[in-house]
Amino acid sequence: EIDGATDQFALAAITYELITGAKAFAGESFPTILYNVVHKAHIPMRTHLPELAPAVEAVVARGLAKKKQDRFPSVREFHRALVRAVKDGL
Repeated sequence: EIDGATDQFALAAITYELITGAKAFAGESFPTILYNVVHKAHIPMRTHLPELAPAVEAVVARGLAKKKQDRFPSVREFHRALVRAVKDGL
């Protein structure tokens, strides 16, 4: 089912890449990447950016949760949490 939770996952993946400069899910081929998106945890952001504020990493990780009920209630809430985490991390 494609809904706001799907959009949130996609936005979290884009946010991950914008912040770290790397993809959240590694793979040598498109099928491998798709498999990893569905079945594997994302690569921790601090692997690429050790100085990243833990709160920012936590917000993005929640947006990338496999189960949509584990994500924020809406994209708007994801955005608000991310803005707070970034401001607190400065």
